[in-house]
Amino acid sequence: PGAPHVLVGDTLAAEALRSSGELLLVFHAPYGFDAANSTLHRLAKLLLPLGEAVRVATFDSMANAFEPTAFPGVDKYHAEPIVVHVSGTPRTQRRYKGKLLLKPLLGYLRKHSAAVRGGWPAVKAALDADNSERLAAKAAAAAAAAREAEEL
Repeated sequence: PGAPHVLVGDTLAAEALRSSGELLLVFHAPYGFDAANSTLHRLAKLLLPLGEAVRVATFDSMANAFEPTAFPGVDKYHAEPIVVHVSGTPRTQRRYKGKLLLKPLLGYLRKHSAAVRGGWPAVKAALDADNSERLAAKAAAAAAAAREAEEL
């Protein structure tokens, strides 16, 4: 919890297709994924108050084998990450087509995830706290840079 789960070929079906709760699953290539991965880490941290109701997971589709018929529209070789929201019983899949940025991802989940919609006050509180921490860190860094510049 608080970080994306890393799925591999042996765990993909169990985690995505047979588990309870919702899963935001990102199929990605092993390269060029750093910015998206940092966004997913932040998203997983914000969803932490919801526990196992909603999880974030990544799957390196080039390094791991998977059954393409289980995930329609997901090719083994792709340049951009492919995001699939898996939910419900029976399991349904909905593809997210927006940018891998925090604000649109949260908007998507708020609209399409029953767990996020129901737990939105807790997610919003986590977002506000995270934003405050980030602003404080930026202010501290700016103050330290200003002090360092004065010393020169």
